[in-house]
Amino acid sequence: MRILQIHNYYRDRGGEDIVADAEAARLSAAGHVVERFLVHNDDIRGLAGAATTALLGPFNPLAQTRLARRLTDFRPDVAHVHNVFPRLSPAIFRTLRRHHVPSVLTLHNFRIVCPTAVLWHEGRACERSIGRSTFWAIRQRAYRGSAFATASLVAMIELHKRLGTWSRDVDAFIALTPFARETFIRAGLPAERIHVRGNATDDPGEPAATIPRTGALYAGRLSPEKGITVLLEAAHASRQPLTIVGDGPLRTACEAAARETPWITLTGRLPPAEVARHMRQAAVLVLPSVCHEMFPMALAEAFANGLPVIASRLGALASLVEEGRTGLLFEPGNPRDLADRLAWAHAHPRDMEEMGRNARACYRAHFTPEVIDTRLMQVYAAAIARNSLRTAPPG
Repeated sequence: MRILQIHNYYRDRGGEDIVADAEAARLSAAGHVVERFLVHNDDIRGLAGAATTALLGPFNPLAQTRLARRLTDFRPDVAHVHNVFPRLSPAIFRTLRRHHVPSVLTLHNFRIVCPTAVLWHEGRACERSIGRSTFWAIRQRAYRGSAFATASLVAMIELHKRLGTWSRDVDAFIALTPFARETFIRAGLPAERIHVRGNATDDPGEPAATIPRTGALYAGRLSPEKGITVLLEAAHASRQPLTIVGDGPLRTACEAAARETPWITLTGRLPPAEVARHMRQAAVLVLPSVCHEMFPMALAEAFANGLPVIASRLGALASLVEEGRTGLLFEPGNPRDLADRLAWAHAHPRDMEEMGRNARACYRAHFTPEVIDTRLMQVYAAAIARNSLRTAPPG
């Protein structure tokens, strides 16, 4: 199969970038012909570049022209889009339709329906944009505290609602969890075209039973929506060992907590092999998010390493972590409840070991590259079938 992968890289490399890179590599290794149409936010230069990008974000004719040339040269069987924000714009789906190229969009976040992307505003989960207008976000400066940047996102969302981009131009969507699928349906996306497929991570092999597991681990971005403040308060109250791996705007707060609290350790950002080593030594991974997560790569990696998870009872996390089987759940934003879960996990190591074995079994059943890529081929087939049934000429 000839596959064109389309992706806009973020300035700070994150889970979407990792997933796109790994997926392209696996597809190539499986014998498919993969080309990539890529842009990078590092190429946005100065205020003029940022302003131009924001103005073109809702509908970028330059990206459409470049993509049209690539489609003519490569002639893909299917195009798989991971991220169009901010340098490509959803208008590229019109170009794909006009060239009769089946299209697939992975919904890595909620940005096509909400400017916040994670359904989080003013410190708490917020579904105000689901099925409604998003103009409220401009006055609230919901994106990076900027009315101008937020207005660009609102224009993108509202324009493509009215153009029918999602109902007309995209052949198949990939939602990462059933919760995400239901949320996008409520937001107006066509239910029959939304397929559920999680993220894959490579199999590190069975964890060694002889390595003792102790303490809690957090691995991810250190930012408010990830519940870092809740995590620090809970760790202080529970007096249980906590290792924090990652970087972000709340790093200073984590550094202060590590200085003042001897059982909290901050490592900063680490290479993947070192993160995996910590996952093999910890007793539990903590996902304290106060926003709606899509499918954290840290969760898939934890399950692969036989590591149970303590997560917020919120959105997708509440369905990905099975209470008492693959981990524990706590009330979102409640440090006391999280502290109680951390203390319980420390006091019941045998139970946590059993949950770790269950987590590993869950990974093998649902999140290996083989399972995920088989599902991807099924989505591609559905997109190709829908595209072939179109009878109306492109508009």
